[in-house]
Amino acid sequence: MEIVTPERFRANKNNEQRVEQPFKEVNLTPFGIDLTAGEYCVHLTKDLVIKLVSEAEVEVRPGDSVIVETEERLDVPPDWVGLIFPKRKLTEDGLFQPGGGGKVDPGWNNRLKVAFKNEGYKTIKLKRGTRICCVAFWQF
Repeated sequence: MEIVTPERFRANKNNEQRVEQPFKEVNLTPFGIDLTAGEYCVHLTKDLVIKLVSEAEVEVRPGDSVIVETEERLDVPPDWVGLIFPKRKLTEDGLFQPGGGGKVDPGWNNRLKVAFKNEGYKTIKLKRGTRICCVAFWQF
C-alpha cells in the first residue's frame, strides 16, 4: 500500500476521476483532504435534524452528540481506502469522534456522516463549511 499524495488528487481531478466532488484545491493537505460540514446535522441529544443554511449553526453543548454530513461527496476508486481523522482544532475544543476516527471503504460513492461527541467543558458551534475531518487515502 502507498499513501495517496496531493499530486495524485490533482491528477485524478484532471483525468475526471474525482475522489472529492466538488474538488476544492484548498481542501488538499500534505496527506489527504479536509472535509467540511454540509447541509444537514443530526443532533442526537435533542433528537432532531438541523438544516445548516446561510449563517445557521448547531450548538454542541458538553455531553451532546451529533452526526454531521459532509459537504463533499466522495467517489473512491475500488483500489483506494481512506482513514478519517478528526481536525485538531475541534479535538482541542473537546469535540471528539467516537473511536478516534473511521474508514472509507473502497468504491464508496456518497457523502460521509461523521459522528462527534462534545467531551469538553464549553459549547462548540458548527456551521456549514466548518472543516470537520481529514481523510487520508492509501492505494493497494
